[in-house]
Amino acid sequence: CVCVCVCVCVCVYIFYFSLIECGKPVLSKRIVGGADATEGAWPWQASLHKDFRHICGAVLITNKWALSAAHCFEKPIYLYRYKIYFGRHLQNSYNRYEVSRGISKLLTPISYTIALEGYDIALIELSSSVSYTDYILPACLPTNNTQFPEGMKCWVTGWGRDNSSDPFSVPNTLQELEVPIIGQERCNCEYSELNITVLDGMVCTVYKGGGKGACNGDSGGPLVCKVDGAWILTGLVSWGPENCSYPLPSVYTSVAYYQSVIQELVPEVEFVNVGPVNINNPTVEPCTKDRTTPKPTTTPSSTTTPNPTTT
Repeated sequence: CVCVCVCVCVCVYIFYFSLIECGKPVLSKRIVGGADATEGAWPWQASLHKDFRHICGAVLITNKWALSAAHCFEKPIYLYRYKIYFGRHLQNSYNRYEVSRGISKLLTPISYTIALEGYDIALIELSSSVSYTDYILPACLPTNNTQFPEGMKCWVTGWGRDNSSDPFSVPNTLQELEVPIIGQERCNCEYSELNITVLDGMVCTVYKGGGKGACNGDSGGPLVCKVDGAWILTGLVSWGPENCSYPLPSVYTSVAYYQSVIQELVPEVEFVNVGPVNINNPTVEPCTKDRTTPKPTTTPSSTTTPNPTTT
């Protein structure tokens, strides 16, 4: 009887983990137009800490690997100074579903220099694997033939600065914001007065009316779009305007564009072929350049905007 009981338990355990799917949170309730995220709504969201302080977001992609932005790791890099938290909802309070891991390996593209030049992506190997729970699950990675159309509504999440005039105004609760994707042509139009070129391999979003978006502390965190019931990791927060409340686009590293780079560095990472992505009646706003534009910046420690450095 004891042997049979043990066998059944093992079978159930294996069966449970065979059902795990990327991009499908169990606790999917969210507040449309809200600010505070519901606990467990974004189970791939991670918090990257350096010297015991949140500096960037990150995204769980397997039980042993996470993605973030390359600009979150300033040289010289000492991995023992970093820790990454999964299942975290609050930055300054107890999180009962949280686990933390050190970093055993950090991989970045050899071509990376600064965020505005592209390749702003980092693969993080965890010191040990994490177990999937309702609060800790991976996001899906799109293949390089995936096109997310202009006007598609997606979500960006993170603990970035919520007041661009106060560098210490980091929210305690994970924040979420629904934003539409804009095309590369319009994004370049918006940044033309700054003589900044939005490159292939970058994705842009802009909140209508401005005042909301990714900011310092959001860097490396996820922009996800829902396709056929699964959340697809469209981008990683990379850079944007220095003043996060300014109505310029937030710019992300395109995950699909860098599929070959990611798989060259970590061959076991899997991508999902989501096929053509179509939306009904997309709202596409025109470029607005009749304003005085500030310099851009990057945000290695917050959720919404970058300067020619990083967010």
